[in-house]
Amino acid sequence: MPVNALPEDDAELLPLPSTAASIMTLSDLETERLLGQLGDLDWRVRVNAATQLSIRTSPALIQQLAELVQTGDFRVRRAASEALGQMGEAAIEPLISCIDSPVREVRFAAISALQTLGVPAVAALVKHIDGKKHSLRRTAVEALGRLRAVDAIERLADCLADPDEEIRWRAAAALGDIRSQESTPPLIAALNDGHPQVRWAAATALGGIGSGQAVFPLIEQLQDSATEVRAAAAWALGEIGDLRAVEPLLRCVREESEEVRRACLIALSRLGTSEALSLLETNLLSTDLEQAHLALDALPNFGAAALPYLMRGLEHTNSRLRERAIELVVAQGQPAVEPLRVLLKRRGLPPVAKAATRAALDHLAPEKKAA
Repeated sequence: MPVNALPEDDAELLPLPSTAASIMTLSDLETERLLGQLGDLDWRVRVNAATQLSIRTSPALIQQLAELVQTGDFRVRRAASEALGQMGEAAIEPLISCIDSPVREVRFAAISALQTLGVPAVAALVKHIDGKKHSLRRTAVEALGRLRAVDAIERLADCLADPDEEIRWRAAAALGDIRSQESTPPLIAALNDGHPQVRWAAATALGGIGSGQAVFPLIEQLQDSATEVRAAAAWALGEIGDLRAVEPLLRCVREESEEVRRACLIALSRLGTSEALSLLETNLLSTDLEQAHLALDALPNFGAAALPYLMRGLEHTNSRLRERAIELVVAQGQPAVEPLRVLLKRRGLPPVAKAATRAALDHLAPEKKAA
């Protein structure tokens, strides 16, 4: 079954066009009938119509289908793009005109069809990067990323030096979507771009690619002048998972920006070191509730080792944080039952902590509630 032909949720039903002839008239009555079926409520009828239309490769029909991709009806759009994806190279340029649409759903439908068309579509998109129309250059770069077009890596890397800053950051994002190690050197160079959005996109892309070659350049970006770049660099270091990043991330946790502190805590939890676990415990006990919540949500990344620290959250003075701690302790499953029973028997346990501990036990062992 074609990927785009899956049934949709009936809750999303939209008004249907009465007939394809109201959009364009064909002399071929059978083709006209099939065009009308692209908006049928039954997805199987739409799939059959798209399949039948895909073998009728006249330029007029291809143009009609491209126009239908841009209609407001999602059924017609998906079925028409499915047909175009099976119609060969003649459908490429009409589909590329669709990716220049301001409507996100239209762009995605066209990109999906271009993906079906494969290498010839990639070559055509690369040519449009050199065109004069800015919006089409931008969407061509975006499409190449979404197509994960390995053959376009070299051209996208060249775009990192484009005079247009939007083309540069979109090229960095596209290289991140493709996720090839080949993209690492040009993306590292882009970390020195004069525009923060380009540096942000490059750091994010490097995190997705996961190359150890990017560790030290990303550590340097923890000192970037732009908050969003520092946060992206911290996130990327967590994704790469190299322990050389632990000390720099520990230092950055103390910085003023909440966004950067959050990114550093999450990155450290991904790295899973004892130093990171100790830091999260300190933050969990902090009077800064934002920091405490961040630490609590990061702890599950340590797996079973996090249980004693999660249980500390049951004793927190903040009710919302205790409720979250209950959820996370319960998520640990049966290994949490005995430690909870031990905690419940502890002399001097505050009433709020005792209530939270009982609540967690009730979830995990309701048949053996503690007295």
